[in-house]
Amino acid sequence: PFFGSIFYETFCCSILSTRRSIMGDLFSSTAKILEREKKEEEEKKEAEARERQRQHVDEDDRREKNKLAWKTHFSLAQVTQLHNAFKELAAQSPNPQELTAEQFHDVLKKHGVTRGNNGPYLERLFHVFDNNKSGTINFNEFILGLSIVSRGSAAEKFKLSFEIYDVDKSGSISREEMKEILTKLNSFAEQKLESQSNQPAQAAKPVDIDDLVVKVFEAGDKTGNGRLTYPEYFKACQQMPWLTNFDVPSE
Repeated sequence: PFFGSIFYETFCCSILSTRRSIMGDLFSSTAKILEREKKEEEEKKEAEARERQRQHVDEDDRREKNKLAWKTHFSLAQVTQLHNAFKELAAQSPNPQELTAEQFHDVLKKHGVTRGNNGPYLERLFHVFDNNKSGTINFNEFILGLSIVSRGSAAEKFKLSFEIYDVDKSGSISREEMKEILTKLNSFAEQKLESQSNQPAQAAKPVDIDDLVVKVFEAGDKTGNGRLTYPEYFKACQQMPWLTNFDVPSE
């Protein structure tokens, strides 16, 4: 009986130990399963959140492109194509979201913009479209500008010509601003003529530009304040249509 009792107690202890070991393994496995399921659930929620964010961004992007299609002379499909081309080109610039002046000029030439080889015109065009004065062109500025110069109405292009002469964007053109732009246009035309003929072009005297400025303001500046408002500029252009073409008359 004594040994039987000892054997029974040993057997019971072994059973209890085995049970504890099994329960411990079971709890450990269950904990790992729960931890894995929790992790998978968190990853699923994160993936769903990213998808919602992507859909939200896509919706905002689509809404913004729709607005641009309404504001410009491009269809929604064309806006999308131009945006893809813009991103590809901008990726090569210091700021992957914007274009430099040189890139902007190249794009205009590719779209057949007239006066594409006119340096002063392109220079002013860039500054007119650079509304936030960042020194670069973002997509909104780019497509709004491209719409006017490539497909704009006569009225839009006329207003654009006014803005090119309005260097400080004050809403009116001063004599100094008119002289600055005409001088640059004239100088560029002379350099181009000289390079084409391989002979020195006859230099235009500064007084010629001054005389042109005087005639422009005599035709348009009815208030005599030395500045041309938009209506006054329109009146001057009726007598001097070369102003909107940026072709300084030789005589």
